[in-house]
Amino acid sequence: MDFFSTQQRARKRTGLLLTYMVLAVLGTACGLYVVLALILGLASPHGRNGYADAPAPVPDYWHPDIFILATVAVCVLVVCGMLYKYFLLRKGGAYVAESLGGRLVPPNSMDPDERRLLNVVEEMALASGVPVPPVYLLEHQRSINAFAAGYAAEDAVIGVSLGTVKALSREELQGVIAHEFSHILNGDMRMNIRLIGLLSGILLIGLLGRGVLELGARSRGKGAAAAAVTGLALMIVGYAGFFFGRLIKMAISRQREYLADASAVQFTRNPGGIAGALKKIGGWQHHAVIRHPKAEEASHMFFASGLRRSLGGLLSTHPPLSRRILALDPSFNGTFPVLREEDVFRPPEETKETAEKTADAGAGPDFLRRAIMMTALTWDDAMRQMGAPLYEHVRHATDLLDAMPAAVRDMCREPSSARAVVYHLLLNRDEEVLRAQLQRLDDYAEASVLEDLHRFMPFRSMIKDEYRLPLLDLCMPALKSLSVRQAKLFLSNIQYLTDADNRRTLFELALQHVLRNALRRHFEDARPSRPILHSLQEAGEACSRVLSAAMDTASGEGGDPADQLKAVTDRLPPPAGKVFHYIPSTLDDVDALDAALEQLRGAIDPVKDMMMRACLLAVTRDGRIERTEIELFRCIAAVLDRPVPLVKTGDDDVSPDQGGETQTR
Repeated sequence: MDFFSTQQRARKRTGLLLTYMVLAVLGTACGLYVVLALILGLASPHGRNGYADAPAPVPDYWHPDIFILATVAVCVLVVCGMLYKYFLLRKGGAYVAESLGGRLVPPNSMDPDERRLLNVVEEMALASGVPVPPVYLLEHQRSINAFAAGYAAEDAVIGVSLGTVKALSREELQGVIAHEFSHILNGDMRMNIRLIGLLSGILLIGLLGRGVLELGARSRGKGAAAAAVTGLALMIVGYAGFFFGRLIKMAISRQREYLADASAVQFTRNPGGIAGALKKIGGWQHHAVIRHPKAEEASHMFFASGLRRSLGGLLSTHPPLSRRILALDPSFNGTFPVLREEDVFRPPEETKETAEKTADAGAGPDFLRRAIMMTALTWDDAMRQMGAPLYEHVRHATDLLDAMPAAVRDMCREPSSARAVVYHLLLNRDEEVLRAQLQRLDDYAEASVLEDLHRFMPFRSMIKDEYRLPLLDLCMPALKSLSVRQAKLFLSNIQYLTDADNRRTLFELALQHVLRNALRRHFEDARPSRPILHSLQEAGEACSRVLSAAMDTASGEGGDPADQLKAVTDRLPPPAGKVFHYIPSTLDDVDALDAALEQLRGAIDPVKDMMMRACLLAVTRDGRIERTEIELFRCIAAVLDRPVPLVKTGDDDVSPDQGGETQTR
């Protein structure tokens, strides 16, 4: 699966959505026009001349002025409804999860079911190269269902129902979470948010009509009857538009579910996992139904249809369970296993103490000798694995988490100690610089963070350079739970620690961009304004500087860098060869590189895709990936909102199979 082709299809779906939106608005406007025409009597034979004894003319049903009025009114209402909903959705996935009754699962939870769920999410996130998303539990929903919500990977959340964590085995849960991660990687979440906004705008007309109808029913004046009729008509028109909205959701959603199922199998290499989850939905008395007033507007986001069947499933946003299962398990005979309530919701058998022992399974001081990355890349391999992680990525991520000492893993999951972990990643080896950094933290860091900073000291020598970015990803859910004041102080301290030696390394640049990207929507009131780069030519200088840096970090066979860059651009579609050029000594000026990356943040998606293709080709041209290449590439990917699976560094000579057996978690 080609990530860039998948993203292109996602953009085409956006165009399809806009087309459907225009058609739905026009259809609603036509309905409102008919209502107005009937109310005003413009279709009457006497509507124009006013003389009863005059010859009856042919009724005139077309009145452009009324149609324009109806269209403008519908557009205003729809846009107002959409803007209001988008205003509420600006918080991203967290708002969607909370509006459905979700409870944030603490990253350090020791509940056995919640711990297992968090472990699976961490594995999937590390394998796919996206920040570990917060997890929400719909604890009042006994059905088996899940969803991913957000505008982009950095503000995504995973939501699961209580029945999902209680009824599914670990393999089945892994299949469901892999399905939801595929929606994150395939660009489906932003489409889902836009669908919610669109349908809210269309539904507003029906809600307005209901309000007018209720007002007319309560009043006794001369206009009561007219208000009631008008309200009833608006309700009919609005809910008819909402029906069209359901058709839009159905048209866009169904094929995405098949794609997500296939991606989940590629992710886990276990079709039985996701097929088993679908079979349990069919045999579970609660099925996948989400009993919540807002389940309708989010129905297209769920793992399985969250609504009761209507019209024989004609308007369902998901394919029938049997068809999805047959695509995964051709031997399926249509019989669903029966689940009993007492078996699913049995009392927990694990105490907090046994849960801690389970979480500690596989811990050992040799975790840094484990290879956590995928085997070395060719260009074609890298292209296929962008946004489409494989089973090997999940396995290596699982090995990392299993082998990591419990103390390190637990510190990444606490808001206080997670900050201490990140601070440690930036502490300098030079004693004078280190003293200045520690003095800054003594002066400004919270007392609890300072305690955790000292608690992490015994592990500092174990954290090799190539394991720093995965640790940063593990800290993300805890960091996102910081208050605004804590987050601002944290980012201020990060800035000081990176500037303490008056130079920035590629890792420090990568860390800052990953943090900035992940925390922006949580702690910044608004995005900084920047020029939009509409073409490769406009972005040419910034692209050339970033690509030159990628060329400088890549371990090549020597030769003229300009010739090597030309060899890269020759494999790219035009006009890359004419736009990209080599800029010497880019790594000597990290600030200029940072400025170029910030410019590219405002580029349109095709420019970002071309840039990622070029950088991928640059760092994989010799078949090896070095640590500095990973750090720069991860930095570029964070800026351009592109997921990068974990990759094996060229200097890591330990195979994934070394270091003992993987423990079950």
